[in-house]
Amino acid sequence: MAAIPIALYGVQVEISRKVQEALLPEYDVVHVVLTRQAAEEELPALLSGNTSITPSSGVGSNVERPVPERLIPRVLAFSTGVSDADLEAAVKATGIAAGAYTRPDASEVRAQGAVGQDPGAYARALKIKLSELGFK
Repeated sequence: MAAIPIALYGVQVEISRKVQEALLPEYDVVHVVLTRQAAEEELPALLSGNTSITPSSGVGSNVERPVPERLIPRVLAFSTGVSDADLEAAVKATGIAAGAYTRPDASEVRAQGAVGQDPGAYARALKIKLSELGFK
């Protein structure tokens, strides 16, 4: 079964890369944004099918794909480090429906064994959330 393409709104390049690796093979992080501005500029076009959008972060599997082969994310994941205001702004800008985006809270990440910033624990918590939303 092919990996489910997702977009990630993270806060740090290196952590986002580690999350991308930890989500494989079930989920393919195709596009990563790291700022509110990038989220508002890139995600609406990408989610509406414009595959010419390249991640400004330089992270995501679409970076390596030719434009005609780029994937459209089916779901948007938010890092626990993204503020509520930035999450709300991204949701508003994209018009994404409830159930097509998620963010594990800090307690869910800690329940996966996290101490401090732990991309592996975040990825495990995110897999649970995505599965609960029906993305499996």
